[in-house]
Parts: sequence; structure tokens; C-alpha cells
Amino acid sequence: MTRRLLFVLGSPHGRWSIQLMVLMVVVALLPWAVLIDLARWGWRRWRIARLLGAETVRCPRGHTVVLVAPGWQCHTCGFVYSGSGFHSCPQCGTVAAYVSCACGCSVPNPLFELVQS
Repeated sequence: MTRRLLFVLGSPHGRWSIQLMVLMVVVALLPWAVLIDLARWGWRRWRIARLLGAETVRCPRGHTVVLVAPGWQCHTCGFVYSGSGFHSCPQCGTVAAYVSCACGCSVPNPLFELVQS
């Protein structure tokens, strides 16, 4: 059996058949890969929409941090705006990497990684 398998693998027909088998596997798995990519894309969009619509988040110590408030100051240009702390600055367009809590902890902006990629 092994000798026959090695003969098939060593012959030009064997290489063609292996390529055909690989092609068949790829064609069989392609719809599932597309569905997984669509699910990831949908999950990412849902997460972005949920976070942009959130009015509060929790800091690592459990305190409530209000996101929608007047007086957010951009770390880059210093522009003061009202709105969500996770939105981009209306003046320069940068997104804050974190929002500070009253206790001194920083709440990382989960959208920062998504915007940067």
C-alpha cells in the first residue's frame, strides 16, 4: 500500500490528483470561511454601534464613567467638545485611546484598536 501511494505521489498524475484534492477541499470550505468572515464583520459592526450608543461604561474598579457629557477635551489638539468620549474629535478627527474615571483609573477605548486597524 505504501509503495503504491509513493508511486502515485511521485508520478505526474499523482501531483495533479493531489492538486485536485486540495482544490476540492478549498472549494468545500470556502462557503464556511465566507460565513465566518461575515459573522465576524457583523459582530464588529454591532459592537461598534453598541459602544458608540452607550452613555456609560464601567472602570476596572467598578465605577460608572459617563461617556456622554459636555466638556470633553481632545488630547491632541485641545479642542473642547460635547458628546461621547469614545467619538472622534470634531476638530482634528483623532480618537482618544482612553477615558479617565474620577477614581484615577483609565477606561480603555475598545474602539481605538478598531479605528487604528
